[in-house]
Amino acid sequence: MSKRFNIKDQLEKLYIEVPKALLYKAEYKPNKDKGIKGLSNDAKLLYGVLLDRTYLSFHKATTEKDERYIDDKGDIFIYFELAAIEEILNIGTKKAISVRKELINYNLLEEVKVGQGKDIRLYLKT
Repeated sequence: MSKRFNIKDQLEKLYIEVPKALLYKAEYKPNKDKGIKGLSNDAKLLYGVLLDRTYLSFHKATTEKDERYIDDKGDIFIYFELAAIEEILNIGTKKAISVRKELINYNLLEEVKVGQGKDIRLYLKT
């Protein structure tokens, strides 16, 4: 017997998207000849989480006219604390910093400091 769609059930079916390019493109794969480790699975998952947040910022700007996460050039940014990375990926601070830097090194993420004592803006790249 079937059961009705329930809000709790549907929340369990939400997914994090990870672009296929991060899995299949040569630039993200290991290359032993060149001594390249490749993009780690933690970095791929973090990219998906940050992409989800970026979509949320886009949604708020377009449907709710909340443009707090849109800069003067029209680029979407997010705030995502290191503690959140640690919690979501179940890793320590040192590893969270390393994974975030990995995305930066692969030119998939840009950090912009907007002032002393202010949060760092994160711009996800495609």
